[in-house]
Amino acid sequence: MNDSRTYNYLKEFTLRLQKEGKYSFVLEDLNNNFPNLNNVAFKFALNRLSKKGDIVSVRKGYYVIIPPEYAAMNILPPDLFINDLMSWLNKPYYIGLLNAAAFHGAGHQQPQEFFVITNQPALRTIHKRNIKINFLTKKKFPLIGLVKVKTDTGFAYYSSPGLTAIDLLYFANKIGGINRVVTILSELAEQIEYNELKNILKQDFPGSVLQRLGYIFEKVLLKDKLSKAIAVTLRTRNIYRVPLAGRKRKAGFKLDKKWKIIVNTIVESDL
Repeated sequence: MNDSRTYNYLKEFTLRLQKEGKYSFVLEDLNNNFPNLNNVAFKFALNRLSKKGDIVSVRKGYYVIIPPEYAAMNILPPDLFINDLMSWLNKPYYIGLLNAAAFHGAGHQQPQEFFVITNQPALRTIHKRNIKINFLTKKKFPLIGLVKVKTDTGFAYYSSPGLTAIDLLYFANKIGGINRVVTILSELAEQIEYNELKNILKQDFPGSVLQRLGYIFEKVLLKDKLSKAIAVTLRTRNIYRVPLAGRKRKAGFKLDKKWKIIVNTIVESDL
């Protein structure tokens, strides 16, 4: 099979996948469909498709197809292929943090980066063309608080409003610090239901994260009902003094006795 014929076969293969509503493939798919494919011609065809902007390799052995409607972006939006990618990697996941907050209506602009929460071991960041996918890990992957959302290519999992709120504090240093978190929470809190949060809190989250979130709900956002759900959870746990802003100086600041929060920064929403 010569180079041109191989390219045409692969081009037709990607077009067929798109008609079936599929926008990604892996090397195993090509081996199954073209068992007699010449390796040299095969690599040439993949490189040619990539240079033309028809496909992009986002992970070794995993390719995303770029349909005409996304040609200007040079990439498919991550939410349209993340489920297939994580299934291929055999990793649990959900779209979280700023992306989940935006999905739930908190945030005035689409985040420039894409945040995916998964389990350990960690995955390398994907930085291809116009996208950056950050993979953040948790030792204990949550089973409660995931929302299955239909997409144009199937579905994807997002964190619920309650789980998103907890994660914003859990990963505060990854997304710009405590003030940015409070700004997002000021909108996101409107979407959090008491019973949903109460159910999510049955899982094991660090006490320091819950203390900060409870303090913000009560003292900053005036969401007494949501703060009560967290306070009830913390009654059964030993909690210790923690700073509101983890990376700032702790000494010489007032202690909130209820939440055992060292108030070492002034937090306020930018809205």
